Amino acid sequence: MSASLSLGDNEAETLRLAFSSHDVEVTGRNLRGLLSALQDFAVKWLRAVPPKYHALESGDDGVISRIKVEEAK
Repeated sequence: MSASLSLGDNEAETLRLAFSSHDVEVTGRNLRGLLSALQDFAVKWLRAVPPKYHALESGDDGVISRIKVEEAK
């Protein structure tokens, strides 16, 4: 597995994960902690927060707004 984190528009971050069979793109805010947890194999599952709750999240908490999974090319 390989991973990279990049900053996009409106403070949105994109975390890209490449596995042997799939590529995963996680979009959200404050994803650095998630990247660290993934590197330590400490994450069991991920879930995007429904849009109606995005405004309620504040501070330094990580928020996942979208998860996209594609077959690796």
